[in-house]
Amino acid sequence: MTTITARQPKGIPVGGQFAATTHAEPAAVLTARPSFQAHAHAELLSDRLNPLDEARVARSAIYDALDRGEFGDAGAVVRDLRNDDRLLRLAIDRYVVAEHQDPGSADPEGAGRRLGEHLIDLQNEDIEDGVYALKDGR
Repeated sequence: MTTITARQPKGIPVGGQFAATTHAEPAAVLTARPSFQAHAHAELLSDRLNPLDEARVARSAIYDALDRGEFGDAGAVVRDLRNDDRLLRLAIDRYVVAEHQDPGSADPEGAGRRLGEHLIDLQNEDIEDGVYALKDGR
């Protein structure tokens, strides 16, 4: 009669099918993907986008902030203003200039909210300019 012996590869400790062995851990590094807002912030500051793409990125960031309810009662105003090309262009310029003048001052996670705030400020400045023009024109 033939005896069947369990085969054990050389260098592996004896102890059965699931015997513990030492092995190297995989060198996988997991990195978190930046949020949509942080990505929009980086894109606006990159100088790689043409004006149309900048406007698209800014509108998307503002829309994302609107969806999250970051504007409270001013949400309807921001929703309308984000479609005003002239104000949006000025808001993008203010956002980028502020970050270049004071690096790190902008919160990348609040890019859409900050752009919306710039839109409101710009609209208020336009209204004030119109009122002063009427007073001077009398």
